[in-house]
Amino acid sequence: MAPHIASVRRSTFVSLVVSAALVFAACGGDDAGGPGAGAPSDGSPIVDTDLPAQAQEALDELGIDLDELADVDLDDLDLDEMMEGMDEFISSMGGGDGGGTVTVGDVTYTVDADLCMAFGDDFVLDGPAVGSDGSDAWVDANYGITTREEMAEFMEESQLSFLFPEGVDELVDMNVSVNVGQTSRFGFVEDQPSWSAYGGDAFDMGLDLDWEFTGNSLRGSGEAIDDNYVVLDFGETVPIQFELGCN
Repeated sequence: MAPHIASVRRSTFVSLVVSAALVFAACGGDDAGGPGAGAPSDGSPIVDTDLPAQAQEALDELGIDLDELADVDLDDLDLDEMMEGMDEFISSMGGGDGGGTVTVGDVTYTVDADLCMAFGDDFVLDGPAVGSDGSDAWVDANYGITTREEMAEFMEESQLSFLFPEGVDELVDMNVSVNVGQTSRFGFVEDQPSWSAYGGDAFDMGLDLDWEFTGNSLRGSGEAIDDNYVVLDFGETVPIQFELGCN
């Protein structure tokens, strides 16, 4: 796996670990919600810090102590500021030199990538787009291969066996999404569709979709669904065609 992609995935994992720790710290306790209730009687930390080596290494690099997070009050956190910081961090991870087009039905969205990285078996593109009908959108696309070996560091054997059945050592993931009305990475518009095309093994939606990844570009055509079920009901599809790449 490419080093910079690996760092993105590791950072994502760290974010999940930290978020879980924050929630646990805020909600820790018994059903009655008494302060400190549910803490181990031997005085050990509420937050379990027995993490996989890679996750612990990443936390150490960032100077994060999960024991200290047990004392954090979620009411004191500025979530908008946190989202803004995450947005800036993600944008700094890779160049925005890329883009392309995604056509859904009779509307073509032209994408100007804010984040575009392609290396080996990994491809990530993310950025604002403008539709031929004048609408704003946010497009994200990715392709990647996840192996049993790399996930073994984060999962128990029972979880691995569910994700990777006997004889399966890797999963291919591909998706392209057009989030209509969205103008920022973490934005969400309730009354607009989110057109999504899924391919590969990780999220098999049974869509008729032909696609190919060629190292620095992702292109294809077929069917997409509306993840928000605003325009289409469950099981209904719309034609999609996409050609995206990093320069």
